[in-house]
Amino acid sequence: MAEASRISADHPALPGHFPGRPIVPGALLLQSILDAAATHFPAAVVCGVKRIKFQRVLAPGEGFWLQFDPAGASGARFRVQTEGGSAAEGQLVFRTAD
Repeated sequence: MAEASRISADHPALPGHFPGRPIVPGALLLQSILDAAATHFPAAVVCGVKRIKFQRVLAPGEGFWLQFDPAGASGARFRVQTEGGSAAEGQLVFRTAD
């Protein structure tokens, strides 16, 4: 299942990142992934990111889709897709909620 999202061009983390060619910081994109994972996998708690590979920059206001594979015993793979192609992929590590 893919979840559509975008990071607003007026987000407070964006000024100065970078003048003349603004981009979404990787940490802000990762926070979007973690927020979506909490909604998508309500019975799990993300306790880490096993790996993440950023493949292209994301512009402020650019739409993207988060795709999660079904959760396994220890986590789930994710992909961030844009109109221009894949922006990031990786694997989240889960533990079950107590």
